[in-house]
Amino acid sequence: MAYINNLKEKLQSMMTEERFIHTERTRDIALEIASYYDIDKEKVEITALLHDCAKEIPKNEMKRWMNKHNITLDEIEEKEPGLWHQTVSAIITEKDFGVNDQEILQAIRIHSTGDANMSLLAKIIYIADYIESWPDEAIMRQAKKDIDLALKEVMIKKINYIFSKSSLLHSKSLLGYNWITKCIQNR
Repeated sequence: MAYINNLKEKLQSMMTEERFIHTERTRDIALEIASYYDIDKEKVEITALLHDCAKEIPKNEMKRWMNKHNITLDEIEEKEPGLWHQTVSAIITEKDFGVNDQEILQAIRIHSTGDANMSLLAKIIYIADYIESWPDEAIMRQAKKDIDLALKEVMIKKINYIFSKSSLLHSKSLLGYNWITKCIQNR
Protein backbone atom coordinates (compact mmCIF):
# COMPACT_ATOMS: atom_id res chain seq x y z
CA MET A 1 0.00 0.00 0.00
CA ALA A 2 2.90 2.36 0.69
CA TYR A 3 4.14 1.80 -2.88
CA ILE A 4 0.71 2.71 -4.29
CA ASN A 5 0.52 5.85 -2.13
CA ASN A 6 4.02 6.95 -3.23
CA LEU A 7 3.15 6.19 -6.83
CA LYS A 8 -0.02 8.30 -6.62
CA GLU A 9 1.88 11.16 -5.01
CA LYS A 10 4.49 11.16 -7.78
CA LEU A 11 1.79 10.92 -10.46
CA GLN A 12 -0.07 13.90 -9.02
CA SER A 13 3.07 15.99 -9.43
CA MET A 14 3.39 14.89 -13.08
CA MET A 15 -0.21 15.40 -14.20
CA THR A 16 -2.90 18.00 -14.34
CA GLU A 17 -5.74 17.46 -11.89
CA GLU A 18 -8.01 16.43 -14.78
CA ARG A 19 -5.57 13.74 -15.99
CA PHE A 20 -5.06 12.46 -12.45
CA ILE A 21 -8.84 12.18 -11.99
CA HIS A 22 -9.03 10.21 -15.27
CA THR A 23 -6.26 7.95 -13.98
CA GLU A 24 -8.01 7.29 -10.67
CA ARG A 25 -11.36 6.66 -12.37
CA THR A 26 -9.70 4.28 -14.83
CA ARG A 27 -8.19 2.47 -11.84
CA ASP A 28 -11.60 2.22 -10.14
CA ILE A 29 -13.26 0.84 -13.28
CA ALA A 30 -10.39 -1.59 -13.88
CA LEU A 31 -10.59 -2.88 -10.30
CA GLU A 32 -14.35 -3.28 -10.57
CA ILE A 33 -13.96 -5.36 -13.74
CA ALA A 34 -11.02 -7.27 -12.23
CA SER A 35 -13.13 -8.26 -9.22
CA TYR A 36 -14.96 -10.69 -11.55
CA TYR A 37 -11.75 -12.45 -12.62
CA ASP A 38 -8.84 -14.35 -11.10
CA ILE A 39 -6.18 -11.68 -11.48
CA ASP A 40 -3.68 -9.89 -9.24
CA LYS A 41 -5.57 -6.75 -8.17
CA GLU A 42 -2.39 -4.88 -7.22
CA LYS A 43 -1.06 -5.36 -10.78
CA VAL A 44 -4.35 -4.03 -12.12
CA GLU A 45 -4.14 -0.99 -9.86
CA ILE A 46 -0.50 -0.22 -10.72
CA THR A 47 -1.13 -0.61 -14.45
CA ALA A 48 -4.24 1.57 -14.43
CA LEU A 49 -2.54 4.29 -12.42
CA LEU A 50 0.50 4.39 -14.70
CA HIS A 51 -1.16 3.87 -18.11
CA ASP A 52 -1.20 7.60 -18.97
CA CYS A 53 1.84 8.81 -17.01
CA ALA A 54 3.37 10.31 -20.17
CA LYS A 55 0.14 11.66 -21.68
CA GLU A 56 0.89 15.30 -20.87
CA ILE A 57 4.57 15.29 -21.72
CA PRO A 58 5.32 17.57 -24.69
CA LYS A 59 5.81 15.72 -27.99
CA ASN A 60 9.45 16.81 -28.35
CA GLU A 61 10.23 15.40 -24.90
CA MET A 62 8.42 12.14 -25.75
CA LYS A 63 10.56 11.94 -28.89
CA ARG A 64 13.69 12.33 -26.72
CA TRP A 65 12.52 9.49 -24.44
CA MET A 66 11.98 7.22 -27.44
CA ASN A 67 15.34 8.15 -29.01
CA LYS A 68 17.14 7.58 -25.72
CA HIS A 69 15.60 4.10 -25.46
CA ASN A 70 16.06 3.22 -29.14
CA ILE A 71 12.34 3.10 -29.93
CA THR A 72 11.69 3.22 -33.65
CA LEU A 73 8.28 4.50 -34.63
CA ASP A 74 6.46 2.84 -37.49
CA GLU A 75 4.88 4.85 -40.31
CA ILE A 76 1.51 5.21 -38.55
CA GLU A 77 3.06 6.21 -35.21
CA GLU A 78 5.16 8.86 -36.97
CA LYS A 79 1.97 10.42 -38.36
CA GLU A 80 -0.16 9.91 -35.21
CA PRO A 81 1.75 11.36 -32.23
CA GLY A 82 -1.33 10.77 -30.06
CA LEU A 83 -0.14 7.16 -29.89
CA TRP A 84 3.30 8.04 -28.51
CA HIS A 85 2.18 8.31 -24.91
CA GLN A 86 1.50 4.57 -24.60
CA THR A 87 5.10 3.75 -25.54
CA VAL A 88 6.62 6.52 -23.41
CA SER A 89 4.34 5.67 -20.47
CA ALA A 90 5.72 2.10 -20.54
CA ILE A 91 9.30 3.45 -20.58
CA ILE A 92 8.63 5.82 -17.66
CA THR A 93 6.84 3.05 -15.76
CA GLU A 94 9.97 0.94 -16.00
CA LYS A 95 12.68 3.59 -15.66
CA ASP A 96 11.14 6.10 -13.22
CA PHE A 97 8.72 3.91 -11.27
CA GLY A 98 10.90 0.76 -11.20
CA VAL A 99 8.22 -1.58 -12.56
CA ASN A 100 9.84 -4.50 -14.38
CA ASP A 101 6.79 -6.73 -14.74
CA GLN A 102 6.55 -7.37 -18.50
CA GLU A 103 2.80 -7.96 -18.39
CA ILE A 104 2.25 -4.52 -16.83
CA LEU A 105 4.61 -2.86 -19.31
CA GLN A 106 2.93 -4.56 -22.28
CA ALA A 107 -0.56 -3.61 -21.08
CA ILE A 108 0.54 0.04 -20.87
CA ARG A 109 2.34 -0.18 -24.23
CA ILE A 110 -0.89 -1.20 -26.03
CA HIS A 111 -3.62 0.46 -23.97
CA SER A 112 -4.62 2.80 -26.84
CA THR A 113 -4.19 0.57 -29.89
CA GLY A 114 -4.82 -2.88 -28.52
CA ASP A 115 -3.01 -5.79 -30.17
CA ALA A 116 -3.22 -9.53 -30.74
CA ASN A 117 -2.60 -11.91 -27.83
CA MET A 118 -3.66 -9.44 -25.14
CA SER A 119 -3.36 -10.68 -21.57
CA LEU A 120 -6.33 -10.43 -19.21
CA LEU A 121 -4.59 -7.43 -17.62
CA ALA A 122 -4.22 -5.70 -21.01
CA LYS A 123 -7.88 -6.36 -21.83
CA ILE A 124 -9.04 -4.88 -18.51
CA ILE A 125 -6.92 -1.72 -18.90
CA TYR A 126 -7.95 -1.20 -22.54
CA ILE A 127 -11.64 -1.51 -21.64
CA ALA A 128 -11.44 0.54 -18.42
CA ASP A 129 -9.62 3.39 -20.18
CA TYR A 130 -12.33 3.44 -22.85
CA ILE A 131 -15.22 3.33 -20.36
CA GLU A 132 -13.71 6.14 -18.28
CA SER A 133 -13.55 8.40 -21.34
CA TRP A 134 -16.82 7.25 -22.93
CA PRO A 135 -19.06 5.86 -20.17
CA ASP A 136 -20.95 2.81 -21.38
CA GLU A 137 -22.94 0.74 -18.88
CA ALA A 138 -23.65 -2.00 -21.42
CA ILE A 139 -19.94 -2.56 -22.04
CA MET A 140 -19.28 -2.44 -18.30
CA ARG A 141 -21.88 -5.16 -17.71
CA GLN A 142 -20.45 -7.20 -20.58
CA ALA A 143 -16.90 -6.83 -19.25
CA LYS A 144 -18.00 -8.40 -15.96
CA LYS A 145 -19.56 -11.39 -17.76
CA ASP A 146 -17.37 -11.95 -20.82
CA ILE A 147 -14.21 -9.88 -21.14
CA ASP A 148 -13.59 -11.01 -24.72
CA LEU A 149 -16.99 -9.86 -26.00
CA ALA A 150 -16.51 -6.54 -24.21
CA LEU A 151 -13.03 -6.16 -25.70
CA LYS A 152 -14.35 -6.79 -29.21
CA GLU A 153 -17.12 -4.23 -28.73
CA VAL A 154 -14.68 -1.58 -27.49
CA MET A 155 -12.34 -2.30 -30.39
CA ILE A 156 -15.20 -1.83 -32.86
CA LYS A 157 -16.17 1.47 -31.22
CA LYS A 158 -12.58 2.74 -31.21
CA ILE A 159 -11.95 1.68 -34.82
CA ASN A 160 -15.19 3.35 -35.94
CA TYR A 161 -14.15 6.51 -34.07
CA ILE A 162 -10.77 6.53 -35.83
CA PHE A 163 -12.52 6.11 -39.19
CA SER A 164 -14.98 8.93 -38.37
CA LYS A 165 -12.02 11.28 -37.80
CA SER A 166 -10.32 10.11 -41.01
CA SER A 167 -7.28 9.26 -38.90
CA LEU A 168 -4.86 6.44 -39.60
CA LEU A 169 -5.65 3.06 -38.06
CA HIS A 170 -2.66 1.38 -36.46
CA SER A 171 -2.04 -2.19 -37.62
CA LYS A 172 -2.03 -3.34 -33.96
CA SER A 173 -5.70 -2.32 -33.72
CA LEU A 174 -6.59 -4.45 -36.73
CA LEU A 175 -4.48 -7.35 -35.44
CA GLY A 176 -6.21 -7.09 -32.07
CA TYR A 177 -9.68 -7.01 -33.60
CA ASN A 178 -8.98 -10.03 -35.85
CA TRP A 179 -7.39 -11.93 -32.96
CA ILE A 180 -10.26 -11.39 -30.50
CA THR A 181 -12.83 -12.16 -33.21
CA LYS A 182 -11.11 -15.48 -33.95
CA CYS A 183 -10.87 -16.26 -30.23
CA ILE A 184 -14.60 -15.74 -29.83
CA GLN A 185 -15.42 -17.74 -32.97
CA ASN A 186 -13.27 -20.66 -31.80
CA ARG A 187 -14.94 -21.06 -28.42
